[in-house]
Amino acid sequence: MTKLPPLGVPLAPPSEEAANLGLSLGPRGEALVAQDLKNRGWNRIERNRKYNGVELDVVAWGRGSCLVVEVKSSRSALPESHLQKKQLQRLFRAVQSLSMKKKNPSLLLGAVCFSQNRAVELRYFQIQPE
Repeated sequence: MTKLPPLGVPLAPPSEEAANLGLSLGPRGEALVAQDLKNRGWNRIERNRKYNGVELDVVAWGRGSCLVVEVKSSRSALPESHLQKKQLQRLFRAVQSLSMKKKNPSLLLGAVCFSQNRAVELRYFQIQPE
């Protein structure tokens, strides 16, 4: 399946695997996003892969489409506010490198909110160049 996850809609995150519970919030959020995309039918998931010198948190492939997700995890209500302008520039450079090799990838932000050490919400946002 190549459908994007619902954008901006708060979703219940998938259940966390016990092995991930000891990790810090960043890797836990990445694991949750990867699992959510796998559950949605994206058939190949890569994590922490470097493209054009930039590490991408999650890259999902399915039926000729590519989805790049930058994951922000936080105990605050707005993890998406942690995305910095310089980081966005690097992400677009990496996505541009990917688009030369494959079909145009979509760039999303995956925001994972944690409360009392539990993931409570997952949201996706489309990221567009300025």
